[in-house]
Amino acid sequence: MIEVDDLPGKVAPVGKWLRREYVAARPVFLFFLAGFLILVLIVTLVFGLYFALSEINERMGAGELWNLFFGSPGSANRSSQPVVPVGNVRN
Repeated sequence: MIEVDDLPGKVAPVGKWLRREYVAARPVFLFFLAGFLILVLIVTLVFGLYFALSEINERMGAGELWNLFFGSPGSANRSSQPVVPVGNVRN
């Protein structure tokens, strides 16, 4: 039978062992934690970008976002835009 006076002597080595295991495992845990958080950030940015561009494309009309980024500048209908005078123009 274990006596109460003998208990601290038996628990102390377990505590020391547990502390050594914690100190040894901490860098590995932090490495994987940082990797996981970076992965979550990348996935969040990809989904956010996709849904933002999807919403912009829906508001502008089908294919207009593609034309904005990849269409030639001459393909825009410039005749519908008003002419704004620049400088000191008097009427």
